[in-house]
Amino acid sequence: YHVNESLKLWGLIPMKPSYDVEVTIIEPERHIHYKSEVSKGVLLEIDYTFVENKNSNEVKIVEAIMLKGYPIIIPISIGLFKKSRPLLFDSIRKELEKNKIY
Repeated sequence: YHVNESLKLWGLIPMKPSYDVEVTIIEPERHIHYKSEVSKGVLLEIDYTFVENKNSNEVKIVEAIMLKGYPIIIPISIGLFKKSRPLLFDSIRKELEKNKIY
């Protein structure tokens, strides 16, 4: 997959990172692995595990996040990552509601 993002570093500096992502289904409908070099020298890996509560018909998403790279760049990447996560999940929620998949 190819990802194009748009965000502001420290709320001021516009950034539009663009990068390729490798998504691997480890266990269908239960576990996905996401791997990408989000910028030069910064590797992001995320494991998404979907835990279904059959009693409440709810699904909990558990994220395990690993960020590797140059020590100077990692704090900046973490800041950007923290800003982008809520946007991603909000986008997923809206798409699910729009398509009545919830």
